[in-house]
Amino acid sequence: MENIKQEKAIMKPIIDPEQIKKAKEMAIYARNIAKNFFHSKKNDKKTIIFIAGVLSLIAIYLGISLYIKISALNKDPYSLEKINQYDITNLKTNTLTRNSIASATTIYDLIQNNEDIQDETQRYNKYKENLLYPYTYFLQYLLLPKLNIRKEPYTDILKTDILGRSFLEENPYNDINLLQRRTDFFSSTDQNEINQIKDIKINDIQEYENGIFGIKIDFSFVSPSKNALLFLTDKITTTSDEENISLLGEFFYYLRQQIKIDRKDFLDEQIKNGLFSGENNINKTLGYHFYNRIINDEDSDLVDDTTINRTIFTMMGCSPETESQCFYRFREKYRNIAGLAYTVGMKDNTNKTEDLKDFLKNMPPIIAVQEFMYTKVQESSIIKQNTSKFEGKISLEIYGQSISPEERDEIAVDLGKKCFADNKILSPEEVLNTINETIRKKSDLIEENQSKANSIRDLKTIIENIGTNYEGLSNYRKTIKLFEMYRMLNENGLCKTI
Repeated sequence: MENIKQEKAIMKPIIDPEQIKKAKEMAIYARNIAKNFFHSKKNDKKTIIFIAGVLSLIAIYLGISLYIKISALNKDPYSLEKINQYDITNLKTNTLTRNSIASATTIYDLIQNNEDIQDETQRYNKYKENLLYPYTYFLQYLLLPKLNIRKEPYTDILKTDILGRSFLEENPYNDINLLQRRTDFFSSTDQNEINQIKDIKINDIQEYENGIFGIKIDFSFVSPSKNALLFLTDKITTTSDEENISLLGEFFYYLRQQIKIDRKDFLDEQIKNGLFSGENNINKTLGYHFYNRIINDEDSDLVDDTTINRTIFTMMGCSPETESQCFYRFREKYRNIAGLAYTVGMKDNTNKTEDLKDFLKNMPPIIAVQEFMYTKVQESSIIKQNTSKFEGKISLEIYGQSISPEERDEIAVDLGKKCFADNKILSPEEVLNTINETIRKKSDLIEENQSKANSIRDLKTIIENIGTNYEGLSNYRKTIKLFEMYRMLNENGLCKTI
């Protein structure tokens, strides 16, 4: 406001540029007409005098008008700041500005209102960013797991040693592992019962344009009891219901805040070691260690039962003195996520840390349920008389993060560096060039070893077939082919031979 006052103190009378422009134009126009008339012998002298007089009157009128306006501005130069001096009809009717106009009397009020709105927008965007931290730095790796299993979460380190047998063992998306994991997930319950999976069909991975992949799964089941059926339903709806996903985000938002308080020294030490740098290094550090504590059994005390309890107290807005009521309210809020509500939400549970770990480790990715139907079947045997079981069918799709073109190219570059002495990028064309160059340079040695010669020729045929279909493959399939080509080159001793 001091700057505004200083500007007011030194403000000078304002002359309307448009008025000056019009006066100059009229004067030039009058001069040109008079000049033309006086230089023309055909024009009547009276006519010339009349026109000159009219133009002079107009010039005098404009001059007087300009003088009056200048005088008025000299008396009250600050009137230009007032909004009522302008046509603000459009601003009054515009939904984005009408509220500001209603409370403003000067232009400076509008400027201040605009600055206040910008500040409020920045605060809101920061608030939304904070709400997304639990997802950005932790939950996304569980709810939307990456198809690129060779890239470490958080560090983005590429594991190029996952080849052959190790790839089959570590890849959760190959047919055998996927079938085993999903069958176990759907069949297990929290009691001495299992849901019998009668048949299951797992379709091929579908990569979508928005960077997401999906796997459609169809299976039929038999639940031995109502409790077993409900347990299966709870499992599926944990990550297929938007409200449940929102509740998960809320819980981990508060848990993250509590960990920052309770484990400040640990986090400060990890940040000091420099694993991550930049603006969000504390969020990356916290997410990294929490993820590895859950998924990779990292030995750390980042979370314990006390931290979990404090998180619940803060969430529910109560104190340790009212803890029984607090846990009850938590269970009510999270009752649709049974694996969380009836583990960490139980007051007398002394194993909350491990229960939370088990819940997260077994939590499915985001699911879209496309069909869920079941019927009640009455048991007719004498032993199981008056008991019921349930038969049903479920069709769903689980989602994750697909491999991006950039990640695919990164893999091609890294594998090329590992195989080729001159840092070429691995591709079907480059692999064929390597094979042909090897045959040309070492043809005598290869032909002497018939077995070696046959292997090289077979390899060339395989690579040619890969190259024929390579461009039509998805990014995921391309990365598999890249690793397969690298493995075959390496096993045949063709890496770094040029």
